[in-house]
This record gives sequence, C-alpha cells and structure tokens, in this order.
Amino acid sequence: FEGGASLNRMQFLFGERVVPKTLEGKVYIESKEEDLIARIGTDSEGNVTSSQPWNELILPMANKKSVDEGTLSGVIVDAVSGKGVAGAEVIFEAKNSSQDSVTETTDSKGAFRAELEAGDYEITVKASGYVSEKFEFTIKEGKSYSGEQFVISPELSGEARIVLEWGVQPYDLDSHLTGSVDGGSDIHVCFGEKKAESGGSVAAELDLDDTDGYGPETTTIHNLDGVYTFSVEDFRHTGTMAGNGATVKIYLPGQSPVTVQLSADSGVDNVWEVCRIDHGRLEVLNRAGAEIDW
Repeated sequence: FEGGASLNRMQFLFGERVVPKTLEGKVYIESKEEDLIARIGTDSEGNVTSSQPWNELILPMANKKSVDEGTLSGVIVDAVSGKGVAGAEVIFEAKNSSQDSVTETTDSKGAFRAELEAGDYEITVKASGYVSEKFEFTIKEGKSYSGEQFVISPELSGEARIVLEWGVQPYDLDSHLTGSVDGGSDIHVCFGEKKAESGGSVAAELDLDDTDGYGPETTTIHNLDGVYTFSVEDFRHTGTMAGNGATVKIYLPGQSPVTVQLSADSGVDNVWEVCRIDHGRLEVLNRAGAEIDW
C-alpha cells in the first residue's frame, strides 16, 4: 500500500462495507470469504497509514479439515517372510468423493503413514516382485489408526499360496493343509509338520506360523498335481473363532486372489473348512469342519 489507503479505498477493494475493529489492542479492518478471513491493520478511522501494515490471514476451512482428517499408520508385510516390505507404493483412493488420491512409500521397515480425510478408501499396494493387492479401509473423523498391517504375496511361479489372517482373538489359529499328490502319499502340512515331500521334492510347506494373534500364517503348495483341502483350527478350542472372524486369501497362478471371510453366523465352532484345490482349480467351502486328527 504505497502511501497508504483510505477506508473508502479499502471498501472498494473488498467490494463490501467494512468498519474498523479492535482486538487485543490492534485496530484492523476485516473481510471474510468462505475459506479465508483477511485482517489488515489500520488507524482508529479504518485508514491504512503504512505501506506495509501488519496483516493476518485465517483459514477456517483448513482448521476444519485438520479435525475431519484421520491418520493411518501401518506396515506392508511379506506373506512368506513376515517382514516389512521396503519401497512399496501405497495408493489411497477415496470411494465416495472426488478428492485426489494420496500416495505414500514405505520406509526400510515397510512402514508408512498417511493423513486422510474421513471416508471409505480403496488401498492399492504395489511393490517390485509382489502381487499387486487391493484392500478397503474406513477413516473416521479425527481418528488415528496405528499398527495396521497389509499383507502382500511375492509373485507366483507356478505354485499356489494360502494366507490366513485374523484379529487379536483367538490367540492361536492353526493352518492345516491335507490331501494327496498324484502318484504320491497323503500329506498333512501344519505347525507340527511344516513340510511335505513327494517324489524327492517339497510338495507343500508352512512358510509362516503365527501363535500370538493377527497372522499372517502362510502355506505354499509347490505341486499342484494333487487334491488338497485347507482348514483352520482354533488351537485352544475356545469356540470363539466365528465370533471374532478371520480371513483367508488364496493365490493361484494367473488368477486374481480370492478372499474368503469367516462370518459370525457360519456355524463354525473350532474348525473352519475353507477351500479345496483340485489340480489348481479352486472350490470355496467356507463351512464348519470336523476336528482335525494330526
């Protein structure tokens, strides 16, 4: 404001009638828009007398946005090793609004952090050497989420992979793969027998065993020339598996992953019979199973 500016001139610039206000010993004129409040220092008559008057810009919508946003902190986990995946790209797409997508990259331990507006999101995770995965997550206003894990599988090279996840309870769920290989003997892969061989090579194995909740617990079938049934057993037989829920994701060569959810009304007590894989063909069972004898 070279030479200052009169109150009349400021009203012309603002396009509205303004009057001087006093707050905490400061005199100023003020103009309000939806996403901006501008205050400019004046004398007692509302005239700008300095070429560089003090000013204050307030962004009320930004303050509201900070309340509406939530924070999601988590880790991208390798389904086979159980370790974090470094350098993974995590893309957040809002499902119910036109807001721009948000992309974060995991650090050396596979961790990420994202500030997101409240709403439902589709999360896409991409990493070199891994199957591209999609997840869904809901952010509530002003809520922070920490310790969330998103499990991704290394790319397949002719094998099948089955990944079990659940919550904090029951404390210990166990994966059981039973069946037979063509021309070979019957197999049973679980925590007590983590590898099964046929014809001198590994037919299937338990890559990852989890005993303290959440998972992942991962089984890989290397020889698809056979018929296999995958089941989940509550090790402590608490009878609470259906009430707490669990998820199994099944990966087959050249196909998109198939997710099977255990629901509260499934009738499952302590054994959940999830699926059958017959020479690479998937049949989802998702039913109560008999007690497993191993």
